[in-house]
Amino acid sequence: MNNINGLFGDLTKVANARNGRLSSWDHSGKNQDYWEVPAGKTTCLGEIEGPGCITHMWMTSSCRRVVAPSIMDPQQMAQAAPVMGIGPALGVVWDDYDPFYYRKVLISITWDDQDSPSVLAPLGDFFCIGNSYPGNFSSLPFNVSLKPEEAGRFGAPCSV
Repeated sequence: MNNINGLFGDLTKVANARNGRLSSWDHSGKNQDYWEVPAGKTTCLGEIEGPGCITHMWMTSSCRRVVAPSIMDPQQMAQAAPVMGIGPALGVVWDDYDPFYYRKVLISITWDDQDSPSVLAPLGDFFCIGNSYPGNFSSLPFNVSLKPEEAGRFGAPCSV
């Protein structure tokens, strides 16, 4: 039998470990699986006690800014679909994306109750969205995916 080395060397070995998952899933049974994070506020994406290894992070992100009155009341967003999930009536677009969103939002990761974060970086820089300009790509540690109609737009919504 061949000795397997490299990236997949431990793939067939049984480990004495357990796995877990953190998710933002909508506990109400609706499809409101998103968090709104107001400017100047923070949201904890996950908190894990004990030793562990993060093997996967996945999220979609966008930052809408209203440029005219919207067809939806922002106060009712918890009970309604996000505006970007509805096709604009008659081609009228009431909002736009913040082109600098990926540079303004910070991701902070702290290990073992440290006083300062081990990771503190703009969201876009951390997930390879340089200059807030997402493009489709896939590599070993990262991938970015966006809809074809969003390509070529600074601050366009994408999945990382």
